[in-house]
Amino acid sequence: MVHDRDFQKTCDLIAGNGFTGLEIAPFTLFNDPLEVSPALIRSAGKTMQKSGLECIGFHWILKSPKGMRLLEGDIETLNSTWKRIAALSSICADLGGSILVLGSGKERSYGNLLPEQAKENFIDKMSELAPILEKDGVELLIEALPGKNTNFINTIQEAAEIIKAIQSPAIASMFDFHNCDDEVLSMPDLIKEYKDIIRHVHLNTLDGKHAKAPAAKLFSDVFLQLSAIDYRGWVSLEIFDFNESPETVLKETYGFLSSLELSV
Repeated sequence: MVHDRDFQKTCDLIAGNGFTGLEIAPFTLFNDPLEVSPALIRSAGKTMQKSGLECIGFHWILKSPKGMRLLEGDIETLNSTWKRIAALSSICADLGGSILVLGSGKERSYGNLLPEQAKENFIDKMSELAPILEKDGVELLIEALPGKNTNFINTIQEAAEIIKAIQSPAIASMFDFHNCDDEVLSMPDLIKEYKDIIRHVHLNTLDGKHAKAPAAKLFSDVFLQLSAIDYRGWVSLEIFDFNESPETVLKETYGFLSSLELSV
């Protein structure tokens, strides 16, 4: 699906604005991880390296092909969905990435299961997936999403309970400014409370836009807490408002991060 020249241009633009890593939505590279060409993956890896970018990993992992489901549906659909996640782990590792962010609110929602059955089904499948992730050196990060997006795992506490049940170093969670609607704790307190499982940060505003300088107190408080726990993971820009040009978004976000570094 990706055209080499377009991908190279994108990577050059990102690197040219001071960023060092790229977190990829896999549907922008290929339609189906079970059918993707190894040559395409090698080409994508070389393109990122040429621009001086490191592959962070994948997010939005269940958008394509359409119809995937994690918790309920016919057996063929369920099995093929989990097989595709396993395939994405391998592809991620081939690109030098280390994380799969499991958001995908629609694909993980359920309607006919009891909540405890949904949780049990998820834990069983994740436990089967964990050895594959461990072998690949990839972490799957369970992203808490608000109730408006899904009825399954709406808080980091709920993610933590599942992570504890699985007990694999390859299963953890992450923090996203945009997805804290249902949380009880403040954002800095979430970082403090769940420091052992937060392995990644998605940077955005509460309404899904990119952050701009000067740094707001909300952001500075969160980053101060990240510093306090000695967080060493990536901070990755993820936005849902595309009204401004990529150049503007990248430039203003880098300026925001620079001002934030000075303020904390």
